Amino acid sequence: MGALELKMGFLTALAALGIFAPLPDVLGGMMVGLAASYAAFIVSPPADRMNLWGTLFVGFVVALLAAIAHPHIPLAEDLPLQLVMGLAGCLSKYIVQGALNYGRARAKGAANLPGFPGEEK
Repeated sequence: MGALELKMGFLTALAALGIFAPLPDVLGGMMVGLAASYAAFIVSPPADRMNLWGTLFVGFVVALLAAIAHPHIPLAEDLPLQLVMGLAGCLSKYIVQGALNYGRARAKGAANLPGFPGEEK
């Protein structure tokens, strides 16, 4: 596989995700997002840390979601893609913790809903 095929493969994968930005901008933003995620991991207290690979995976996913949402965020559409992905990588731990807390609260609220007739609770 040559360099052109590899680049076309990356561009096709990004287009399938809805990211229509130049490849160097996306890859640079991904590196900045992963570095910011790791920096947030280093400065957080040890009791609040996830493991290293979990932190990098969450940073990768959140930075990728930020790249997808970048053109649609009203205040961030004029900012460079790398900056938006870096901020998302830095805040990825808190974004995931907020989503987990929201899901736990919804599950707790759903446990109080009435069941079907005849169902034991």
